[in-house]
Amino acid sequence: MSNTRFPHNSYSLTVIECDTKMSRDLPTNIIDSSHWIEHGLEIEKRLFGHDEMTAMTKVMRENAGYSDSLSWLRYHLEYESSKEIKASAIIFSFFSEKRIVATWSMEYMQQDENLEFGIPGLPVRPPIFLVGTLPGFQEKVMKAILSYCNEIARTLGKKEWTSEEVGPNSGTISQWQILATRLGAKVEVGHELYIDLSMDFQAIRSNFRKSYKSLINLGMRTWNISILDTENVQTWEEVKLLHLQVAGRQTRSDETWAIQLQEVSAGLSFVVLLRSSEGELVGAAIFSHNLFEGTYFTGIYKRELFNLPLGHVVQLRAIEELQRRGLRWYKLGDRGFLGSVMNPSEKEISIGYFKEGFATHVFPRYRLRHQIS
Repeated sequence: MSNTRFPHNSYSLTVIECDTKMSRDLPTNIIDSSHWIEHGLEIEKRLFGHDEMTAMTKVMRENAGYSDSLSWLRYHLEYESSKEIKASAIIFSFFSEKRIVATWSMEYMQQDENLEFGIPGLPVRPPIFLVGTLPGFQEKVMKAILSYCNEIARTLGKKEWTSEEVGPNSGTISQWQILATRLGAKVEVGHELYIDLSMDFQAIRSNFRKSYKSLINLGMRTWNISILDTENVQTWEEVKLLHLQVAGRQTRSDETWAIQLQEVSAGLSFVVLLRSSEGELVGAAIFSHNLFEGTYFTGIYKRELFNLPLGHVVQLRAIEELQRRGLRWYKLGDRGFLGSVMNPSEKEISIGYFKEGFATHVFPRYRLRHQIS
């Protein structure tokens, strides 16, 4: 880990619009520089070149979970846009002597006449700082962002807005949460399931729910299991067709599938495939990751085979692959409970119970409700 320290007085802020198709619809103060100048931050607005984008991607991959990555951002913007919702993002990048030391993104969506910031799958999140960025400057940036979000919410006539924090570092109270609660934010707590991939594989496996062990053994005997980790268009089309058959209709645009296939080709995603002895594809699960954390993206299984062990053996194979790729954590997802303030559905509670049988850790998911006076 780097011990480099960055001086306070060399920082500047650059605003990059990932997607400009909504710019004309946004209130002026969303893209106006005066707010940031008032907080002592110089600002410029420009498009990123290849070198800047590479540097920013490195910060977001190495210092945050997958849900903070550009890949996750790109996918969700396209997913929401495919539902006839205008979705856009503005990325703010902080530089020190031409080096990116922090990033923060703000996502917007517009449906009919309603404009919201924060979209499904992409709530407002704290900024990401490069290791070595001085605490004093981190606090300065977070205060400016909190003030900025309050200003935008007030402009849009909102009484509150929400942000979320989750991950292995959420076991301690962050500076973001402390600053927000000082300003009157209310905190709600959910639960997120993780596997510590630094553990020995056999130790992880021995931690599984007892009933899963025989199901995994049966699944290993029943299915032919393989990994799709290259841009194999024919196999990818099989996965898409299975999704269509299981869902009964097309629920995602072709562009979202293309984005994920590009991630597979780039070595940032893979698919665990289950086939019958006849070679029929009966199950597929997509997993994505950055350099720090992997995540369970989606699972697709033939409904008529739900009485057989499908997801159990997929999780085992995914854990092996994520460990092989050198990741530190595997994020399984939410663990909803009856009576939780997150108000999970019965289906979400059931899925969370299934995932809990694999988890080594449960970390808090903090949802902050920021009040607008």
